[in-house]
Amino acid sequence: MWDAGPGAPYLSVACGASRAKFISYDDEISCANKVKYAETNGLGGVIVWELGG
Repeated sequence: MWDAGPGAPYLSVACGASRAKFISYDDEISCANKVKYAETNGLGGVIVWELGG
């Protein structure tokens, strides 16, 4: 799915009301948008991090 507000993709998995899962991530489009934002606003760069299990 795509959230137009922040411009980011996400996954939502229904496991019952109290155990619903939400996962946000970056894809090619959202990464390009972040780089464009940094360039437009004169920022020195972007940072990439990963949280894996």
